Amino acid sequence: MLFFYVDSTISGLKKEYFNEDGEMRRPARRTTADMTDSFNRDLGGKAGCFVEEMQTDHLGIVVLTEDKDPLPLAGRFVRYLGLTPGATVCEEIDFATLCVHALSADRNDLLSDADDFCRALHLHLFRHPEIPFGEGILEGRSYRKLTRAMRDCLVSEQMTPEIDRIRQGRKMPGVKGHPVHYMLYTDNPDQRREMARILLDALYVNGRITNRRFGFYNMEEGGRSLINDLQYLYSINRGGAVLVRFQGENGIDDGEYAGSDRRGVEILAKMIEKYRHDVLTVLCLPLAAKGLRQMILENIPTVTMVEIREDSVDGTAARRYLRRLADEAHLTPDKTLYAALKECSSSTASSIRRVFGTWCTQAMKTIVYPQYRELVPAGTVGLREKPTGTAFDKLDAMIGLSEAKAVIRRAVNYFKYRAILSGRGIRVHQPALHMCFTGNPGTAKTTVARLVAQILTENDILPSGVFVELGRSDLVAKYVGWTADTVKRRFSEAKGGVLFIDEAYSLVDDRSGNFGDEAINTIVQEMENHREDVVVIFAGYPDKMEEFLGKNPGLRSRIAFHVPFPDYDTQELVEIAEKIAGENGCRFSDAALGKLAGLFDRLRVSEDFGNGRCARNMVESAQMHLADRLARLGCENFSDEVLGTLLPEDLEMPPLTGNLPLRRVGFAV
Repeated sequence: MLFFYVDSTISGLKKEYFNEDGEMRRPARRTTADMTDSFNRDLGGKAGCFVEEMQTDHLGIVVLTEDKDPLPLAGRFVRYLGLTPGATVCEEIDFATLCVHALSADRNDLLSDADDFCRALHLHLFRHPEIPFGEGILEGRSYRKLTRAMRDCLVSEQMTPEIDRIRQGRKMPGVKGHPVHYMLYTDNPDQRREMARILLDALYVNGRITNRRFGFYNMEEGGRSLINDLQYLYSINRGGAVLVRFQGENGIDDGEYAGSDRRGVEILAKMIEKYRHDVLTVLCLPLAAKGLRQMILENIPTVTMVEIREDSVDGTAARRYLRRLADEAHLTPDKTLYAALKECSSSTASSIRRVFGTWCTQAMKTIVYPQYRELVPAGTVGLREKPTGTAFDKLDAMIGLSEAKAVIRRAVNYFKYRAILSGRGIRVHQPALHMCFTGNPGTAKTTVARLVAQILTENDILPSGVFVELGRSDLVAKYVGWTADTVKRRFSEAKGGVLFIDEAYSLVDDRSGNFGDEAINTIVQEMENHREDVVVIFAGYPDKMEEFLGKNPGLRSRIAFHVPFPDYDTQELVEIAEKIAGENGCRFSDAALGKLAGLFDRLRVSEDFGNGRCARNMVESAQMHLADRLARLGCENFSDEVLGTLLPEDLEMPPLTGNLPLRRVGFAV
């Protein structure tokens, strides 16, 4: 449904409706409200009108309709009130403005009941000033203006093919619905805004969406009201578009304990599926959101997504873009700005904006306001604090891993220190940041590696935060000479982010002169070639990784940080199990916690022990037993607390593989 504000000149209004001060008398207001109710009843909930303001010579009317032209309905309403309409000015308004006008009309007795009016049109009136989502109004730019906008924000190569498809229109006129929905990838909020508006303007001008109004929602702000917020956002934007923004996180953590985030994606996916023919969805994702992308696609199997990224441009285009940003800021580019651009590992609009933002901040202090030249940047103080960003908060919140957290904090602080030196004009070379993660299965090595990619990006150490996860089969090719090209291609994919090689020792397998040796030699070479724009993280069992590094001194010398992942102790496993259960709406009774600790004590010395995976399996098994126990007793008769409480009888020792020798507990060296 579309919302409009129509300002119309009128004639035929009785002068006795107003007092000496020009204010409308109360009886006249009530008469207007009664006539409004009668008019809207005749519309049967398919449209609606009300007076928001009435003066002697003009009328302010709000019109809700499915028709893109509200003036015929507005004219009918004015004449129904016994007035003659004249010249009109019409504008489409958003839902928040509609709520303000409805409450104003109600307060001034021009509308009998704003809540009843909205309910009749299947709307829920928001009485507080902030609705749980944002809104915007499209300009409806021409193709010529959109072409220029795409060129200006460096997305022509990626967006033009889709804009051309949109312009082709429908093969069967009159049929409504959306053949595809969209994923936009960018890390910069300004870039995200412009990419989304270019796309939506093209869709609106070509009739794929009928509303100039669109809604947007930030996923991380949803909390417990997520399902209600999205349901309402989609319902009021029928015929239009909804933007869902995953901002400031470089993607949702899709690691081992990301149950709540996964739940949010599942809720969103249901809304996309439910409204796929009525509401166009545009998902705005960070550049590095590989895991998030996969999670979303897995949950919307019937929806086709068109994915659009920023262009990667050459040096000439990047410098031209920098000059435009400088002109807009009324600043003159200098050598330091172009030097910073040259050192940038990738040239997209987001990365160029990041370079410009750093330079602009320094220019404000040294050129525009030189009196502040001697003051030190906040980064100096920041060295005494933990790294910034939501990804580090997630790492910090993970149970255990104290050594891993300390090493990663030390690595980030070291690079902050190097950045401060560089900011003061002291020439520094970018050191390698390659890492080696060692630990037994289930100690969260992969989860932490993903977070490291995000942490380094959020702290401006890496430009994109892309995460490429590989094993032997992804690196070793079938024929001689192919492996080196395969490895180089993988490094190119990981440019600006992290290349994660799990069980790296499988590349050699105690053999020499084979394809694995070719892979290792090429990896060592590429680690040096990409020391400034790719972080390599090797991961595997402690003893095997030590043996692996011992075979290649060149590889060991290029690893700056060795990060141990010891086995979880019993208390940590209990805390992990409590966290997983909580994410799934359950809790352990005190007696169940005691039994759980005893089971973990026994499991920790078995060959089947899987650390965090063991805790997850234990919780899932307990929930199955809980469901079975309550089903036999009649679930519908119990309170929410009983339905979500795991008891000792729900816990059992998982079956083991046999009489295997006891494993050594702890981090092996």
